[in-house]
Amino acid sequence: MNRDFALCVALVAALLAGCNQYERKTHALCGQPPGVEDTHRKEALDIEGKLKAAIPMRGSAGAEGKFVQSIQRTSTQIFRSTGESGFNRAREITEYRSCALLAADDSISGERKAILLVELKERIQESADKVRKDKQDCFDAKFAAEKAASIIPYEKTGGADAAGPGWKGGKNKGEETVCATIPPGYQPLGPTKIEPISCHGGRCSDGPITTVKAADGSTNICMKVKAWSESNSGGGGGSRKIRLFGEAERPITKAQTDEMRAACGL
Repeated sequence: MNRDFALCVALVAALLAGCNQYERKTHALCGQPPGVEDTHRKEALDIEGKLKAAIPMRGSAGAEGKFVQSIQRTSTQIFRSTGESGFNRAREITEYRSCALLAADDSISGERKAILLVELKERIQESADKVRKDKQDCFDAKFAAEKAASIIPYEKTGGADAAGPGWKGGKNKGEETVCATIPPGYQPLGPTKIEPISCHGGRCSDGPITTVKAADGSTNICMKVKAWSESNSGGGGGSRKIRLFGEAERPITKAQTDEMRAACGL
């Protein structure tokens, strides 16, 4: 019994010594672990497991070069599966845990480890920058496509007429309100444009553009136009014709934006 107990004590002591030696090596090369290591322990262990599974066997041919390549490839996969809110945290953990794995490799000299660590950090940062750019490019493309799909044209052509006075003389007047309608859920995109089509005899005028919201949620963009005839007997009539046109957009909602961000891993 005493012998078994002594063996257990010796085993625990050896394990503790090994752990202390591992911690000393890691601290010497990598410094203190980032604070997120304590607050996100499960995530840190998960990342370490992925990195360990990817690195080549110690001492194998070309292991040093493969080590850095494997870490970069795996870090890219880690960053792709990490949302924006945890991205910087995942990068810090990946960098520290990769350094710890490098520190634990006794087949690489201390001087060589210091050189590899610089390259390792550069590769991890490259992966982080590329993944972040790819995600943003993905979101920008989806947002641009959604915005383009949310824009519709609107237009309305109309006008007013005033008949000639005939043999009796006197001025006749004509007045109409021309309205272009934008469907519910849409709003004008920029100013409404006016295309003058005709103004017979120069006897016409246009009022200001007005915007009226209808009960069904649609929007009417209107302009009052007028025309008048000559007043002398047998004089000519008048007319005015215009075209109102423009574009309307359906605002992109927060829910749509969140869905696009999630689809792109942001």
